[in-house]
Amino acid sequence: MSDNSACAETPKFSWPTIAFLVLTPPLALAGISYWFYAGMFNWATLVLFLVMWTAVGISTTAGYHRLFTHRAYEASWPVRLFFLCFGAASWEHSAWRWTMDHHKHHRYVDTERDPYNIKQGFWHAHLGWLFKEREYDHASPLGVEYGKDALVRFQHKFYYPIAIAFAFLLPTCIAALWGDAFGGFILAGLGVVVINHHFTFSINSFCHWLGRQPYSDKHSARDSHFLAFFNYGEGYHNYHHEFPNDYRNGIRWYHWDPTKWLIRILHSLKLVKNLKSVSAELIVKRKIAMQQKRMQNIVVNKIPSFAAMAEQMSNLAAEHALSAARRWSELKKEYAALKFQKTAAMRAQVQEVRERMKSARREFELLFERYANLNKGFLKMAAA
Repeated sequence: MSDNSACAETPKFSWPTIAFLVLTPPLALAGISYWFYAGMFNWATLVLFLVMWTAVGISTTAGYHRLFTHRAYEASWPVRLFFLCFGAASWEHSAWRWTMDHHKHHRYVDTERDPYNIKQGFWHAHLGWLFKEREYDHASPLGVEYGKDALVRFQHKFYYPIAIAFAFLLPTCIAALWGDAFGGFILAGLGVVVINHHFTFSINSFCHWLGRQPYSDKHSARDSHFLAFFNYGEGYHNYHHEFPNDYRNGIRWYHWDPTKWLIRILHSLKLVKNLKSVSAELIVKRKIAMQQKRMQNIVVNKIPSFAAMAEQMSNLAAEHALSAARRWSELKKEYAALKFQKTAAMRAQVQEVRERMKSARREFELLFERYANLNKGFLKMAAA
């Protein structure tokens, strides 16, 4: 069915989905409370819960999201199989359907064709959109593209048995080894499903409602350091919407992005390859454009007589920062091309390029800091 026909029809309620999403939180809460207060608490089960939570969550972010939807890198079949098995345990449907929903979100963000459009309300974006049945044309060009992977098709065909096995049977059987099958089911099974649901849903709701927009205000996506901590780096959502094919969401060393770190580790082990990332120059260009826009809007409104001079000075500082970012990006590419050379002469050249790259990065950071401080100064003058 085409998108137009889907929009024209009134979607039917998906009662099994509604029942699952409405009933699992109170069941999990009641069961975990009973497990705790009845004296069944077990440290091994708590560790199992943390392991399952991590495996399911990271399979959603590194697998469903950055690998299968955005093709931010390529992965070997064992990695893909792991992500598909534990991604199914999230009970967010098959990777094939998940990717098609998310592709529409990016393509039609903030419009009626966006499946979880924040403009239809916070709760619609968080949960309500799941209450309606949705059509998936797996024979469409998009469906064919996302279904090229045989493992993706296998997971889609046997989704429910896989989801039941990895979400519920696996933690129950493991915890049964130390005599706590109930705890394994209710905490490391159902509890993980519920928690992972609402942390994932929070990206669709909170990260389109609260937070900063350092890269673009053309869409509602926002960055949230707080949600990044609970969503394995997915909270840097304004960046992600601007650069969806980047394997990173948190680009600075101090940004909490375990998904990025896992992908890098798998890359070092040669289990994944072809990591895609955006150049420093393009990132800085978007960031500067947003800062320029905000500064000019405020300064023009507050002190119009100073606006032209402030804009000229800010533009000049921005050009210097962008030029430094461009040099840094070019040297990074040169270093990446040379660093695997084995001869002594080439190793010396690699070291030289590496030092020049570090110097270019320091120069860029200094110039960008000066640019940012200049804009802050203008904003303080406008606020005075």
